[in-house]
Amino acid sequence: MDTKEINLSISESLFQMEQDDWQTINKELRHHGLAPVELENLLTVTQTSDAVVLSAEMSRRLRQSISTLAKDCDRRQELIQELIQTNNHLRDELKEQNYIVEKQEHRVNELKKLLESSKQKVKELEDDRLSSSNLLQQEEEKFHQTKVTIAATCDQLQNSCVKYQQELRSLKSKMNKMHQDTERDLHTSKLLEQLKKRATAGNLEEKVVNLISSYEGQIGQLRHQVDLFEMRPPGGSSGLRENLASTPLKKDKTHKSLIKTYERQLRDVRKKCKILEEKNELLALELESRPDLKDFRDSQIKVKKLQRSLKDKYQNGRNQSMQTDDMEPLTLQHLQINSDEEILKLIQQQLKAETTEDILPILKKNSKTLFKLEEFAGAVIHLSQSCHFMANKQSKKHEIWCEKTRHGAITAFESCLKNLQNLPDLQKLLVELSCILMVENAFSSDDPSVENMMHGVQKLLKTSKNKLTSISDSEKYQAIVSHFQELFDVKCVDGIFSRMNEIYVKLGEMHSVLRNLKHLLGLDDTTSSSQLIDHIACLTPDSRSQQINELFQVDTLEEVAQRIDEQEQFISIFQPLVHCLIEELHLNTVDQILPTVKALQVLVRNSHIS
Repeated sequence: MDTKEINLSISESLFQMEQDDWQTINKELRHHGLAPVELENLLTVTQTSDAVVLSAEMSRRLRQSISTLAKDCDRRQELIQELIQTNNHLRDELKEQNYIVEKQEHRVNELKKLLESSKQKVKELEDDRLSSSNLLQQEEEKFHQTKVTIAATCDQLQNSCVKYQQELRSLKSKMNKMHQDTERDLHTSKLLEQLKKRATAGNLEEKVVNLISSYEGQIGQLRHQVDLFEMRPPGGSSGLRENLASTPLKKDKTHKSLIKTYERQLRDVRKKCKILEEKNELLALELESRPDLKDFRDSQIKVKKLQRSLKDKYQNGRNQSMQTDDMEPLTLQHLQINSDEEILKLIQQQLKAETTEDILPILKKNSKTLFKLEEFAGAVIHLSQSCHFMANKQSKKHEIWCEKTRHGAITAFESCLKNLQNLPDLQKLLVELSCILMVENAFSSDDPSVENMMHGVQKLLKTSKNKLTSISDSEKYQAIVSHFQELFDVKCVDGIFSRMNEIYVKLGEMHSVLRNLKHLLGLDDTTSSSQLIDHIACLTPDSRSQQINELFQVDTLEEVAQRIDEQEQFISIFQPLVHCLIEELHLNTVDQILPTVKALQVLVRNSHIS
């Protein structure tokens, strides 16, 4: 009994040790997705018929071979991943190299073209050099001939300078005359002011007309003189400039200074002409604003009627010594007084004043209102000009009440009215556009104002930008999904999630295995998988590899992998054959096949003998 107990305890301890050794192997098998190996005690093996019995040496060798195969499989997977990465990297580099080669070829072609063009240019330059040398020889001969002609022209220019000095003297005398004319104009302007103060309306208008006619005559004469001077042949100012510029004499500076002074005087004269023209325009405008001859005659008739009606009053006011039969005609002063009183009465009637004293305050009020009206008209014209509807700018003194400015302002405001009337139609079109773009509440208010339209258009722009970005994002996502399907052989979109989960689980397991190995071997987390394999290969003894080689009867690792593939192919064929034999012979385990086959052979022999 003691020996049996000792044997049992030894067998149990051996079984426990064997089970501990196989647990590590089972972990590796589970990690690779294979079924684990189940161990049973030797006592139960006799009772069950479907168990395989191995010796300790065979189980040890099997464990070693399984562990080496698992490690080799992991290493091969890592090598395959690294090969895939290097393949992708090489593809990218190949594309870059092809692109660089294409660039270089294009550059070489361009350089060839440049070389050909440069050769042609060199030939052209050589031809030009020969032609230029011939031209230079011809020009030297021409310059020699021109020297003789220049010497002759110098004498002619000296004679012409004397003539030009005489012309300048005559021009100075003309300038003095023009200065006298300007003084005369000033004198006439002073006379005009005096006449405005003293003379009556009729006499003043006649004098103004005479002055305007005299001004127009003077302006015409000045223009005629300026035109004659400008149209003068080389003896004039332009001829002076050209001839004096061409003469390389020492007296050029003096002639140029004289010409510059003359040009300045000409500019002053033209400015004065412009001033006189402006004065002429002002006088013409004043004449237009004043009554015509018909109005003047009508006013004279009215004055005569009023004189007749007021004749008795003036006769009583005069000296008693004057008799009615010897009454002299009214003098200019009385007529003036009579006309002034009549004008006062007319002004009083027009202003609707009760007395003559009320005329001044009414005129002051009217002047204030006129100033406000001018400001209002100026603001209106400024608005119309800012709308870019006005034509050319008018003169500054008659800008507000001019007919052109009034017409331009009216057209500007008419166009603004048309634009305002077209605002509802524009809002309808914008609402239709928002419906097409499927934007809700872009134009919520019914008020067709420009601000509401601006807010609506801004909403349309924002929504259109968001839609464009969403379309681009959807295209990107679709490309990512199609790329994932190509990489991991997923035919339908529904299978992507399950495939992603599988990849995530496997990747997590792989990372955990690598992390545990690094931790066990005392390596850093930054070490690569190839370094880890090299470290494990250094730790593993060569005896195991020799045992594997002896087991498979090969020399290299590649032959081992080939032998394993052959065994897998043999097992795939042998396994269904074994199942068929078990089913046909009505057996439970593989071990029963051999004795049953031997028994069948014996039966066959006996049948043959009998």
